Amino acid sequence: MELLSVFLSALSTVVTILLLNLLGIGMSHYKLLTQRFLKQLAGLSSKVFLPSLIFTGLSKGLTLEKLMLSGLLPFFAILHIGIAAAVGYFARLFVKPSKEFWTPFLCACAFHNSSALPLVITTALATQHPFSNDPNAFEKMSTYIFLYVTGWGILFWCCGYTSLLDSARTVDLTETVDAEQPSTGKKNQVAWGRIGAALKKGFVNPPMIMTFVGIVVGITPALKELFHGERGAPLGFVASAILILGQPATGIVTLVIAGTLGGTVLDKIKYIKQNRKQLDSITASKELDQHVNPLVVAGTHSKGEAAIDSQPPKAWPVKVLLWLCFFKLVVIGGIQFGVTAWLVPLIFPADADPFLKLVLLIEASALPSANLNLVICQQAGNKEAAETLSLAYILMYIGMLITLVVYLSLALYIVF
Repeated sequence: MELLSVFLSALSTVVTILLLNLLGIGMSHYKLLTQRFLKQLAGLSSKVFLPSLIFTGLSKGLTLEKLMLSGLLPFFAILHIGIAAAVGYFARLFVKPSKEFWTPFLCACAFHNSSALPLVITTALATQHPFSNDPNAFEKMSTYIFLYVTGWGILFWCCGYTSLLDSARTVDLTETVDAEQPSTGKKNQVAWGRIGAALKKGFVNPPMIMTFVGIVVGITPALKELFHGERGAPLGFVASAILILGQPATGIVTLVIAGTLGGTVLDKIKYIKQNRKQLDSITASKELDQHVNPLVVAGTHSKGEAAIDSQPPKAWPVKVLLWLCFFKLVVIGGIQFGVTAWLVPLIFPADADPFLKLVLLIEASALPSANLNLVICQQAGNKEAAETLSLAYILMYIGMLITLVVYLSLALYIVF
């Protein structure tokens, strides 16, 4: 591809994402996407639509030969997380976030949005020239994304999930903790209970189950013939039903991302307006009391009068947020992309599927942090970390509109 064509393709993709996010803000503003509805959509997507898309892509597009070639994708996911975690560890020492945000800061650096956002990006790319010349472009790229996510999911649920829970000091998942003085045996029981719960969440969930089922069907000719046989598949009606269920997946995921981001933006704007009114009210009350009651000037109140709560709301850690976004989008993204671009030609043959290489470079393109980091913080009761992450995500998605154009342009230029 020519340099101008590469840039225009990347820019068009990013503008598509921008429009979708603006659409999410608008739909949230007009109450078309409420948080309750988004939660239901997210649950439906993760339990029905996305698993159906995963099964269709893997069972139909995967072969034993492709699996042998693309089997390194989960290891690339582990490599990317390792690089990001190492940089995040040293960045954390430099930035010095609050105690509540210590572990979430590291997890926000380490775990990026590895499935939902890449699906949106590849969907936008698949509709553009020259990718649109291949009718199976999105199917191929989504297959590689799902294989990549297997490695990502293992590390997140085994390491990130348990770390976020421990940082919030939540009740153990087995509900066997003695709140006063747990014995050593009970402590070990709690630790194994958390590990078991993390493994269960990581492997016993609809997307992961359908990933393994899809791989088995895809690499087994006899099973593939049952579902996708060209000369009449006995279970073709099942494959067709699953295909139909999987078609809304990308659209639903896009709505969930855009709606969540839009809702967060609106909530923060509302929060700022309320705080301004509160501070204005406090200031006006102080000025009035200084004329009426001189004791207020000295910081005291007359008897029988309620003291005015003049404490301003807790300030957001703007410095920490900006540094987190800088390290995530620029430093970590630059290292990940550089290492991946260096390894791809060394590991994969020149005639390897270009969509495989493209997906790897997209995953290394400094994508914002995973939504699961925020969700786990909320579930664990670490409210301060969840609110801080929500603000960081807004900044990341704004910054991504610039950095993604650069990384995606480089990826398209390298591969095509």
